[in-house]
Parts: sequence; C-alpha cells; structure tokens
Amino acid sequence: MGIAEIILWLAVNIRHEALREPFAGQVAVAQVVLNRAKACGTDVRTEITRPAQFSWTLKRGVQLTLDHRQPAQLALFSRSMEAAVTALLLPDFTGGATYFHRYDVHPSWRKEKKYVHRWGAHLFYSGHFDGCGGTNAALPPKSRKERLPPAAATKPGAKEGRIQEIRARIDARRAGESR
Repeated sequence: MGIAEIILWLAVNIRHEALREPFAGQVAVAQVVLNRAKACGTDVRTEITRPAQFSWTLKRGVQLTLDHRQPAQLALFSRSMEAAVTALLLPDFTGGATYFHRYDVHPSWRKEKKYVHRWGAHLFYSGHFDGCGGTNAALPPKSRKERLPPAAATKPGAKEGRIQEIRARIDARRAGESR
C-alpha cells in the first residue's frame, strides 16, 4: 500500500467519523487507525474496512462523493487529508489509543479500557486492541508490516526538519483562516 493510498483511506475515515471535529480530534481518529494497524500487523485499509469497526462502514453502499462545484465540500475533505498527513508525520499524541466513541454513546467495552482524553465530541481509550481477529494478531513483531519506512531510510535529522516544515505550514494556514 503506497503512501497516497494510506492518506486517502485515512482521510475518508476522518471525513465519515470526524468531519466537523477540531483538527486535533481528526488527527486523533487517524492515530487510532494507525495504532490498530500497528497492533494487528495490517495496513490502514484493512483496519478501516474490518467489519464493525467504524460506524460508517456498517452502512450499505457508502461512497465518498465530492462535488467539485461545491468548494465547501472540497475544503472539508482537504482538511481531512491534512489531518491524515499530520497523523503520519507527527508522533502519536493519543497515548496509543485504539478505541474512541462519541461522548453521548456508551459502549460496553469502555469500562475495560484506559481513558486517554477527549478531543472534540470523541472520547479516546487505550488498551489491548481486541479487534484484530485472524492470524495477524499472532505474528511476531518483526514479521508485522510497518506503517512508515524505517528511520534509517531517511537522512539524519531530515524527518525532524520535515515535521517542523509541516507544522509551520499548518500554523501559517490557520493564521490565514482566522483573518
């Protein structure tokens, strides 16, 4: 799975799960997917489309439709893509969260997990992810797929410089929106 496909899947999930959430909440939703993929040794698409994991995937025939004549739709999806990229570039700030739910929903599993934080309308939890299923959960860590290339694949300090550049762009864009 290429990086563009990872970003697109994360953005679609963010769009359906956290479209109007604060930016940090959108990034946290993406982090949950990444943490699940890491725990299960799978890829982002597998975790998002795993049965009964995300509410929007339970609906039959769900599609992402964007009307290019509706700039507001494109702007919202663009923000979802920005959150997806941010989740991939920045360290996980969710404390390894693998679960979340809206504040007004009370799933039975929440009592077994450790509450991490609330971002927007969602509460996030960490703890052993029970949803892997199949044989991937039993694979030793070395045989699990990595979500990003190993740090040795980049020049020393390059990743930190790129993260700072992304943060600066996000800050600049937000400053422009607030005018």
